Amino acid sequence: MVVDELNYREAPWTKWGKRVEGVMTSDEAIVSAGLDWDVSKTPIYTRNKMGQFAKIEDRYSIKNVVTDNVYGIVGKNYIPVQNREAFSFMDSLSQNKSIVYERVGSTNGGQLVWVMARLPESFKILNDNREEITPYMLMVNSHGGTSALKIFYTPVRIICANMLARAESAKIGEAFYARHTTFVNTRLAEAQKVLGLGKKFFNDYLEEANKLAREVLPNDRVQEFLNATFGQPLDRIEDDLRMPTMLAMEKVKELVETGRGLDNPHIKGTKWAYLNAVSEYTDHYRVYSGKDVSSAEITGTMFGTGVGIKDKARNYLLSMN
Repeated sequence: MVVDELNYREAPWTKWGKRVEGVMTSDEAIVSAGLDWDVSKTPIYTRNKMGQFAKIEDRYSIKNVVTDNVYGIVGKNYIPVQNREAFSFMDSLSQNKSIVYERVGSTNGGQLVWVMARLPESFKILNDNREEITPYMLMVNSHGGTSALKIFYTPVRIICANMLARAESAKIGEAFYARHTTFVNTRLAEAQKVLGLGKKFFNDYLEEANKLAREVLPNDRVQEFLNATFGQPLDRIEDDLRMPTMLAMEKVKELVETGRGLDNPHIKGTKWAYLNAVSEYTDHYRVYSGKDVSSAEITGTMFGTGVGIKDKARNYLLSMN
């Protein structure tokens, strides 16, 4: 197996995220990563030609009180959630070892803060030691005015650090945090609910992955699969593709043969192998543009374009007749 080490990139969440394994609370994790600053909800003013200021009614900026970075514009009912508060309802799961806080990071100067927590029990596709999957919960607090907290469930293939899928749990609303100091039992129940949803997702995912690992992708369907993955008409031929799309497809076809762990004879040529080739491309080779490289790579692989590419690949493979 020949691996393209020159262009291979470490997974962004390990490259840019701060390792915090060993901490027992989200507060410790946030402090360890240097993200224990607060945001404030600040009135917005305009200034007329005479130099007079007037407050804009019902509009506020969310601002980092240390750096003065402005993360978003919100309405009067928006309740900012501080980083040290956002993930604390999950601490009961850490303390009883249902999860282990592992990495913490941020993008765009702190506009989005994320915590990755590992569930302790990995699982194996086809009971194969080379196909071991670690289940993670990815918790995200946004200061951009869109939501207080989102939680995603994501399986990571150990041999290659591919983030294979992402499923979102029910959104945790701002009002939940506004009253959290007096509703401890509600917070504990919410944590258990999130954990239960995660376990169900991973059980379902194991069944889905086993199915993909038992089915070969026929050679005459490979181009159709790639077209679906990269958002092209299914009947488009390679000669009609734009050069960046064609190069991306060629890289995936290369990775099916040379990707990390894809020389495993138990999965060679299977739909599972093709899904992993796509995931390795998006997580370790695809270039994501942006002024801030770390933010571009984290956003692209964990929340943006890369997620969409993997979802298209997975959906096509599962829907094949």
